[in-house]
Amino acid sequence: AEQDISVPASVDLGQLFAPQTFTVTVANLGGSTLNLSGATVVGANSDLFMVTAFPPTVAPLESADVELSVDPAAYAGVFTATLQIASDDPDTPTAEVMLTGESFGPGNLVIPADVIDRGRISGVRNLTIRLRNDGGSDLTISGASFAGPDAGLYSATVVPASIPAFGAELLSLQIDASAASGALSATLLIMSDDPDTPTASIDIPAFALQEPDTFHPITAVTASTEGTDFYPVGNLIQGADIGYESALPHARISGGPEGLWVTDACGFPCDYIETTGQPVLVFDLGGDRAINEISLWGYSDSNTNGLTEFSLRFATAAEGPVAFGNSITYNPVFGGLDAGLLPYEDALARNSFTFEQTAFARYVELTCIDNLFIPPGNVVPYLGGDRVGAGEVAFAIIDGPGADFAIVRMARLSPTEVEFEFTSNAGAIYAVDRSTDGADWTNELDDGVVGEAGTTVFTDTSAPAGEPTVLYRVRRL
Repeated sequence: AEQDISVPASVDLGQLFAPQTFTVTVANLGGSTLNLSGATVVGANSDLFMVTAFPPTVAPLESADVELSVDPAAYAGVFTATLQIASDDPDTPTAEVMLTGESFGPGNLVIPADVIDRGRISGVRNLTIRLRNDGGSDLTISGASFAGPDAGLYSATVVPASIPAFGAELLSLQIDASAASGALSATLLIMSDDPDTPTASIDIPAFALQEPDTFHPITAVTASTEGTDFYPVGNLIQGADIGYESALPHARISGGPEGLWVTDACGFPCDYIETTGQPVLVFDLGGDRAINEISLWGYSDSNTNGLTEFSLRFATAAEGPVAFGNSITYNPVFGGLDAGLLPYEDALARNSFTFEQTAFARYVELTCIDNLFIPPGNVVPYLGGDRVGAGEVAFAIIDGPGADFAIVRMARLSPTEVEFEFTSNAGAIYAVDRSTDGADWTNELDDGVVGEAGTTVFTDTSAPAGEPTVLYRVRRL
């Protein structure tokens, strides 16, 4: 009786996340010894495979295994190849086995956003950025550094060595603005073995404050969930030296629940926002105030109940806490999972969000748009999302020049002409002052500049040509 080779028509390897070794059984159904002369893999994705061992012979009515390895790290998607086994079977000199599977490819670094604006900061501030790996292989992080005009003020304090497939890790950095003033600019560079983006970059601008800012007193706070599921963790916002330290940079006081606000739980696993709705907080500042910044302290850095995205609406004292958005139509939205600031920000740190324009209002309505619900089984380290919570909330008072504006561009057009652009509100009246030493601002250039929506351009046509330093300030009248 002649030798008679028998192999499976196909082998499905399923979903692969890492290199794997597998075998294909070769049977001899004949009465003579089957001699194998070779085993090779051909086809579209043959480069993913390697034959590591095959038997030279198979005895009559016996079987043996061809051993192969597959490494899917360099490929993403469904792959196919054909294993060809050569033998002295007179009827089937080359037997074929179809090999199929699906790979999720190499490590793929996903950053939260191209730009993370740190807003107004003072002192030494920390920031934690969540990095994801959407690839099917572990991602190696080889380093993190900074580039740009103020790179020396930025440093990476904790850099993960690797990120598991479909996992996430936290990268921590620090900005030292204690000796800085004004706009800061630096780019975070993250180096990894991501084949498509070996160096990912995130621009991290900030605005360094040197003045000892204080906060508007909040005379009352109400929550939409107080009558239903409000959970009284230390009640609502407490304030300086109770909920957060009065000294810069105003870190939240640890060791107790002071200042935390949180809803009740909807019963884990459930997503509070989707099943229960969006909670609302209303803050009463006691009178109409010029506000252009809101500060929040994180609820927790060990679960995902913390607020991640919120919107604001404003109402004047005359409108009362009912006509939000009527006369003050500027309604900003902050945060979002791609913002990079929440929910994994250090729970003790102050997160400041600067408005694009100043709002004059007594009442501020904060709507909790989203938290980060993570169902059981997810590889992200912290579970939660069945509550919505936040720490302290405050509205900064920025005294003196710059209280409700920012110069965004300046250029000298000629020895005696300087043009600059500042943020402004439509119809507001501004005064422009000039100084050469930063102390004497008696040189008032114009006290009747009418603001435009967004920004206003002003040109000084009598700038002192011989002065090496010319300073400007804008005051809202």
